[in-house]
Amino acid sequence: MKRRTLIFIALVGFILTSPIMAEEVQKDAQDPDAIYLEAERAFLKSDSQIAISRLNDFFSIADTSPSLSRITAKAHNLKGLIYFQLKNIPAAIQEFEQAITMASKNSNSTDTVLNLARYNLTNALYQSSQTARALEFLETIDPRTLDIETKSRFYHLQGNIFSLKDRFTEAIIAYANAASFSKDQPSAQIFLQKILGLTKKAYTQNPKEDLDLFLMAHDDMDSSKDGFLALQVIIARGYLYLGKSDNARDYLQEFLEKSSPTHAMRPKAEELLQQIQKLSVVDNNTIGILLPLTGKFARFGRLCLNSATLALGALENMKSEEKFQKIRFAIRDSGESIESAIEAFNKLVMEDHAVMVIGPLLSKQAPPVAQKAQEYGVPLFSLSQKGGLDEVGSFIFPIALTPNQQVKTIVQHAMEDKAYSRFAIMAPDDNFGDEYVQLFWNAVENAGGEIVSLERYPPKSTDFRNEIKRMLGLEYLGARKIELEALKQKEDLYASTLKAKGLLRKRLLKVFDAKPIVDFDAIFIPDDPQSIGQIAPAFAVKGIENIPLLGINTWNTPEIVQRAGRYLQKSLFVDSFFPNAANTRATKFTELYTKHFASTPGTIEVQTYDAANIAIHTLTNYDINSRISFRDSVLNQGKYLGISGEFLFSESGIKRGAYLLTVKGSNIITIPTAENSQQVN
Repeated sequence: MKRRTLIFIALVGFILTSPIMAEEVQKDAQDPDAIYLEAERAFLKSDSQIAISRLNDFFSIADTSPSLSRITAKAHNLKGLIYFQLKNIPAAIQEFEQAITMASKNSNSTDTVLNLARYNLTNALYQSSQTARALEFLETIDPRTLDIETKSRFYHLQGNIFSLKDRFTEAIIAYANAASFSKDQPSAQIFLQKILGLTKKAYTQNPKEDLDLFLMAHDDMDSSKDGFLALQVIIARGYLYLGKSDNARDYLQEFLEKSSPTHAMRPKAEELLQQIQKLSVVDNNTIGILLPLTGKFARFGRLCLNSATLALGALENMKSEEKFQKIRFAIRDSGESIESAIEAFNKLVMEDHAVMVIGPLLSKQAPPVAQKAQEYGVPLFSLSQKGGLDEVGSFIFPIALTPNQQVKTIVQHAMEDKAYSRFAIMAPDDNFGDEYVQLFWNAVENAGGEIVSLERYPPKSTDFRNEIKRMLGLEYLGARKIELEALKQKEDLYASTLKAKGLLRKRLLKVFDAKPIVDFDAIFIPDDPQSIGQIAPAFAVKGIENIPLLGINTWNTPEIVQRAGRYLQKSLFVDSFFPNAANTRATKFTELYTKHFASTPGTIEVQTYDAANIAIHTLTNYDINSRISFRDSVLNQGKYLGISGEFLFSESGIKRGAYLLTVKGSNIITIPTAENSQQVN
């Protein structure tokens, strides 16, 4: 169980603020008020045994009297506090629940007793790792009814619960409130440190929505409190995410003017101001290139760099106008790690002052670099296939064909044009397979189709017989007992009249073997040509030839035709690049690339070429005077026809076209449909 921060249980409002005189408690032994006061006095003296004994005496009298519901609620709450201190959390929860039940009988939602009992129950549930129930009761508490010290504890508890539920924006606001109601500076510093620990988790999903929440909370706080000042720094980061550095600077300067030198957020505010100053210097003719140029992925980085330089015209006098001559590339090595990519990106922005950046290429580097680009307000043309990057913010433009785009294109054609409705999936049992399985399953169900079979296999497996047998209903033959008995009777009858012997007899009787069950229209297999080269023939061995197989852009290679071409004549896969006679622009690019680099370009080279061309087109055809104006100019372009298809830029993200492909004979060809083109659907 996670170690949890102890939130002190509240008894405020229940305990007498003046000394309890002996004569006040020496009342009738049957007086509930007197008995409760004795229990409370014992609790304050840490005499739990006497306190529980007197509370039991109290309940023997008071539980039967509805008129005593409020003091009964206090008694149950007190007993819950005692159990909590004794670390008997289940018993404490039971008592707090009783307190809430009694307090609800004759009080409204603003009753102090009711809300204190709810707070105590929420805390006990949190301490026992019942986070879902804790959140449920947390949302019923009205903090306005609590005294200042308990308010601070409430917001601390709220922040802890929201953090566990990954509701980081609300957690930060809760900790800011806890700091604002803290009794002293050391307590406030604890909550400010918690805010600092969550700053990187804010603005990761919907920056504008998060900023609006922070602004509303900020407006409701006392401007003299530490929590108010802390939110100013958080709000400044939000404005940076939205590309509004002037607003960010205003909030940071106000924070530095009003906060004490020891405020926990002060170093962060100073760092952000320095960052804004560095970000304000921009060379509007410099394009940053962020690619792996060392390490095991360096070969792919070099291929992309070839395409970028080709787009700039460094190897061919294609663009001799002065406006093209001003443009330069600042090239940095992203390496193999996330840290090296972030470091290189920072240098492109802070030292090279690039107006935008193309890259990174590696999937693991893409999300953190995209987050940093959005925070800095730097347009980023990502070359990674990592999905979800466009959701980071308006400065992120995924150029590569993502897994989600591939799957949607495949499913749309399979279900609308081919009328397939039932699908099977075979996929490697790793993160790569997980992503495609989830995407394909969702796309099929959203389109009204059905997944009827799913088989996973170890990555890089070379034997798929068991998975195929299970998919075809040939492994658990015991479930087909009646069918098999009928086949056996027919086999015996036929065998009794059969004169053939040896191998011929065996072949003739094989017709009575259990038949594969094919209750699907197509099989989706997101894997590489090596695996497809093993899987497709394995289906044929079981008598299932040329069943439609659906794939991804890794299939678009001559290798897959060599390995399994005869079994892929009904296949369907997708890619962003396919050079053919009909696409003259792609053909010319292929010829030019081959001329200079003595190799045939593939998908990543084409996508880099398109990214560089879009960047150059934007810089040379629009009045670019800042990174924001670059971003806005890209969005205002609408459609852009690239070598790898058509791009549609808009505030809601980027859409791009793709080629639907299949195998015919010994060649990969485009599927001749009206929808299949490089145009955006």
